[in-house]
Amino acid sequence: MSHKVLHMARKFLPPTASFIYNQIIHHERYVPEIIYCEESESVFRDKLAVDYPHYKAVHGPIGKTMYEKFRMLSPADKDKLKKFIRNSGAAIAHIHYGVDALVFAGLFKEIGIPVLVSFYGYDCTSFPNRFKGFGRTWLQKRLFNNSGITAYTAMSPDMKDDLVRLGCPEEKIIVHYHGSDPRPFYQEREYPNKKDIQLLIISSLTAKKGHLFLLRAFKAAAAASNKNLHLHIAGDGELREEIEQFISQENIKNVKLHGLIKYGGKEHHKLLSEADIFVHPSITTESGEKEGIPGALIEARSAGLPVVATYHAGIPFIVEHGKTGMLAHEGAVAELAANIVQLANDHEMRAKIGKQGQQYTLDQLDVVEKEKDLEKIYDRLMESQAAASQASKRQKAGRASVNAQA
Repeated sequence: MSHKVLHMARKFLPPTASFIYNQIIHHERYVPEIIYCEESESVFRDKLAVDYPHYKAVHGPIGKTMYEKFRMLSPADKDKLKKFIRNSGAAIAHIHYGVDALVFAGLFKEIGIPVLVSFYGYDCTSFPNRFKGFGRTWLQKRLFNNSGITAYTAMSPDMKDDLVRLGCPEEKIIVHYHGSDPRPFYQEREYPNKKDIQLLIISSLTAKKGHLFLLRAFKAAAAASNKNLHLHIAGDGELREEIEQFISQENIKNVKLHGLIKYGGKEHHKLLSEADIFVHPSITTESGEKEGIPGALIEARSAGLPVVATYHAGIPFIVEHGKTGMLAHEGAVAELAANIVQLANDHEMRAKIGKQGQQYTLDQLDVVEKEKDLEKIYDRLMESQAAASQASKRQKAGRASVNAQA
């Protein structure tokens, strides 16, 4: 028997949200429906809009103003959404991002089904410090003390610790990594001993991705290596101009900025195919923002690339230094450079790390298997709520019997 699950998020669906897209399309025993507040232009939105029912929760001028200015649903929109959920026959609601859950928080006690809120990174690291610390207050008051929320997922033990420090009830936290789809990126790869070594990073150009840290390490590695190192940076974002200026000011050679590429498109696959090493040196920003587990890292390992990353957030949860990747401490330029040089100079090590990382990704991080785990979480939450409901009914029946006898 199939159950309906409501996937809820503010945006439907950003180009950076492949992990949400994968969770929606890989259901086996649950039938997904999507609830959102605003649309984003992306290949994910286009595909989902064709294949799955979707409901926009914001309506009319008042609803739009309430949402845009306060990130809240208007009373009318809240009532409409509550009725929609009750009439949908949904068995469970899965809200993506803790910040997005704040928009829908007023509904959770009233919709009568289990509610799962998934955190992914910034929502439990930098957001709590925003608005002079009111981000933390809003999470505590509207989410962590919300009896309508059945459980929360954290992508790694590190993220679970972050949530507990924020005041999230530990007994409600489930560590679950959502997985990635390795099949579109899988490659049979050779690891030749050659003079020119291509390094690749694919990510948004934002502070937590560590581009300036990487560029410093790349410059040092290029001077120390006996190979010709080339760095390819794919992506766009708020730091593009600063990155370009840094490359120019530091006179860093052999760096190419490719700009924004289409996820899963020809250029994406071409860059992965032509690369020799994938780098993703995530760092904690000044505002405290951290990654979860970067999807680009998983995709690169699916393609057989040896990866160089950092001891950051959930990355050590899926990368073992010296076996399935190479790790450096955040901001440790010399350490990151040494890891790059070691892989660049040794094609046999690139082969070993690349193959072991690829196999681990295929065996342990496949979204198909992780989706089975997610649906088991749904099952447990539904069973728990059903048991609690039955216990409550028995308790009420017992009180009524006592009152009747009196």
